[in-house]
Amino acid sequence: MLKLTLRTLNQSVTRITLFLSPKVAYAQTIAIMARLLFEQNGTPPKDISRMKLLDVANEFARLDLFNHYSQTTVIDIASIFSKRAEIIEIEHITLTSLALFKERTLAIAKPVTYNGYLRYLRLIGDYALSHELISKNLFREVKLAPVGTHPPTQDNIASQYGSHHCTPPCLCTSIRSALVLVECHSLFILHRHTTTTVSKFEVIGC
Repeated sequence: MLKLTLRTLNQSVTRITLFLSPKVAYAQTIAIMARLLFEQNGTPPKDISRMKLLDVANEFARLDLFNHYSQTTVIDIASIFSKRAEIIEIEHITLTSLALFKERTLAIAKPVTYNGYLRYLRLIGDYALSHELISKNLFREVKLAPVGTHPPTQDNIASQYGSHHCTPPCLCTSIRSALVLVECHSLFILHRHTTTTVSKFEVIGC
């Protein structure tokens, strides 16, 4: 049975490659192999060249993940990527589509959110690569967005300490103390010129 199938396949491929262009011959050969596999196994084979990213994510979530929240998150992120990157089949993912996804995501979300998306997408890509659905995991080629702290602005300070504060309380205290020292020094010089004793200066309360 197997020898007959291989002989039939070789004969069909020979006839195809003699009379058809390479692209058409390749497509016809894939179709013949799919039909033969279907006849042997009774189930239609998976066309890996047309697999949707969402289907790969769903398969990965069902097989490799055991937490319902993680499964739902992976599928949702794959759906978000497909919409923002305008990609359906996993084979059509390119660095251009990844750049488009990054731009559209960072325009409405924080870098930490984008990084979370990318980490899950890398896992989907690893799964697809291990099952030979893709030749390279391009999600690994993209760097995470830098997540840093920005200097506080006046609006942030006002929201943190209240609208009546122009500066943080600790800074106000420091400024107030410095002004008192300057005032005391000026009074000390003034009292020295008026021959006032130091004890008189201490009574002032500085």
